[in-house]
Amino acid sequence: MLWLKWILTFGIVLVGLIGLNLALRAQRNWRRSGGATLPSGEPQLRAAAGLSARLFTDKSLSSGFQPGGGTRGKADLVMSGQRLVLATGHGRVLEIRPDLPGQVRFAGPRRLVVEGLHPSGRARVRAELVVDDAEGWAEAARSVGAVA
Repeated sequence: MLWLKWILTFGIVLVGLIGLNLALRAQRNWRRSGGATLPSGEPQLRAAAGLSARLFTDKSLSSGFQPGGGTRGKADLVMSGQRLVLATGHGRVLEIRPDLPGQVRFAGPRRLVVEGLHPSGRARVRAELVVDDAEGWAEAARSVGAVA
């Protein structure tokens, strides 16, 4: 009978860990999708969701970014005529607009590099993204004040 208690305990712990993992994943997806929104009335020109990304920063940020190593994850990228917004599971991590300049470069097939300031203004962020039509994104980014 002792073995039945062990199996039941193991099953409860396993179900709890799976539930925790699903809840954390849902929270990251919600923060990513919520961070990549444009102000109301601003038409969206381009959007890409669930992009593979590596992020680098020059200073520690409260959202969990540390300088030095790269943070891997999924990112959403949204562009209007006035701004380009990049959001991850950490929320909005980068925004480029005419008064907040940045760089968007085509780095090869399906490779886009976006550099600019964190919305808090305390750190520079560099994102290396895998996106279809990376060259088109870099060209379109010139219209929002990004140096390509």
